Amino acid sequence: MKPDYIVYVRLGNVYYYGKKDYNKAIESYLYSIKLNSDYFGGYWGLGNVYYFGKEDYDKAIENYLHTLKLKPDNANAYRVLSLTYNKMGNQKKYLEYLRKATQFENNNTKIN
Repeated sequence: MKPDYIVYVRLGNVYYYGKKDYNKAIESYLYSIKLNSDYFGGYWGLGNVYYFGKEDYDKAIENYLHTLKLKPDNANAYRVLSLTYNKMGNQKKYLEYLRKATQFENNNTKIN
């Protein structure tokens, strides 16, 4: 049986990807974080909701950075973080994080 925090990340994924219910997804991801703030999945999910769903780029950045704090080899987080900075018009940060994503991908680092 999966720990409860994983269950809430997966529930958030159902709300986000399946039902497009962004508020319920956020609730689920936040509860997952409340149960285990050392697991990156809740922050990753929040970043995705805020970037792709709500277009709240500041909150997306905050959550992607927290994801990277917990899982610094996550090339996907670097890539989406670069895209977020690009949306905000920050080309310097866009290129910085795009380079990091490419570096991890080129080093065959495990990507989640």
